Amino acid sequence: MKILIPDTIFDDDHGIERVAATPCALEIDRAVQPGEISDDRWASADALVAHHLMTYGGEVATRAKNARILVRVGVGVDNIDLPVWADKGIPVCNVPGYGTGEVADHALSLVLSLLRGTTDYRDRLSTLAEPVFDRLPLPVTMRRAAGLNCLVVGFGQIGRAFATRASALGMNIGAAVREVGTDLAEYPSCRCFATLEEGLAWADIVSLHLPLNAETANLIDADSLRQMKPDALLINTARGGLVDTGAVVGALQENRLGGVGLDVFPVEPLPAVDPLVLGLNHGAAWARGRVVLTPHVGGVSPQALEELRRRSVETARDYLVDGVLNNRVA
Repeated sequence: MKILIPDTIFDDDHGIERVAATPCALEIDRAVQPGEISDDRWASADALVAHHLMTYGGEVATRAKNARILVRVGVGVDNIDLPVWADKGIPVCNVPGYGTGEVADHALSLVLSLLRGTTDYRDRLSTLAEPVFDRLPLPVTMRRAAGLNCLVVGFGQIGRAFATRASALGMNIGAAVREVGTDLAEYPSCRCFATLEEGLAWADIVSLHLPLNAETANLIDADSLRQMKPDALLINTARGGLVDTGAVVGALQENRLGGVGLDVFPVEPLPAVDPLVLGLNHGAAWARGRVVLTPHVGGVSPQALEELRRRSVETARDYLVDGVLNNRVA
């Protein structure tokens, strides 16, 4: 039995995956398009373990005609055409929960970068001609964390982990819960909002922790931003497509949004001509100290990456060898 990783993003010898695949054989490619892999190689695969560089739609499903399972190396399945694989009767699985703590930590770090003005102060110190401190004026986003209203949009594992961290700083936690009947018993002081609009109007900080699908695409758009306080902070460590970044730039330029911390973007890698990048690089007043960007690293740590790589291959192996199907999403 053979497991194929068509589009790996790692440059090492994949020792983690090879151990996890045993007793199955493991083959690895660094393709971006399906045609970069021979038909024979596709056809020989009993399982596919997919990164994010390739789109797994009809062409891959046709070429990988003997595949029995498709596993996404990650949580999101944005690059997988789920109906195509469902029509072929092939289960699609993911690896949930591998970096829950890391993403929650990262979301909080973006919040604190804005509340404490750390990026603003860093930029000031990097441009000083003399080794002196420039403490004033205070960064425009600087505020005391305790007492702020923090809206968590999406109260799954990561959203809950973030809520716990934010609550420890004395923030008031609110939830915009999409799933009816979500159990909030662990958070007795959490305020639950019936609509997103009500939550946005209440919040000083909005942190997104949702999957990307037809319902959530551009969830934060120009209309949503108009519901928010003009000094509110928007944090996204989930999926880039949840936020209309063009609308965010407009809101920042018009002082209708306090600041933004983004780890994910509608297009990745983030193009150098993106208005957010241009605003930072050119020192635009609307971006200075109000925009914090990181390159989709919220779930990254050495430990999280090892767990992700191992568990994705183990999921394929367990199904091929023992018929055990873990973490099926479609």
